[in-house]
Amino acid sequence: MRGEFPLKRRKSNLQEILVVRIGPPKPTRFERTRIIGTRSIQLAQGAPPFIRVDESARSPIDIAMKELDRKVLPINIRRTKTDGEYLGDIQ
Repeated sequence: MRGEFPLKRRKSNLQEILVVRIGPPKPTRFERTRIIGTRSIQLAQGAPPFIRVDESARSPIDIAMKELDRKVLPINIRRTKTDGEYLGDIQ
């Protein structure tokens, strides 16, 4: 089913450790929307784009979407568990 992530079991010599994945390996639609919104505001306020802007991308939202698709934004997504610990970043 969509949205369910099974527990992975890794066995070490001394103990068995349960590894829980937090979310999918790529940004969710909500994270993607937040990144595009934040970046488009920066572009609207005069920040330079990280890509060459052609005629088809005139609005800051279009430019931000192209930057995200080309993976040129220096942004990491940090997902936290309920106890405040985090497991790595998504780039």
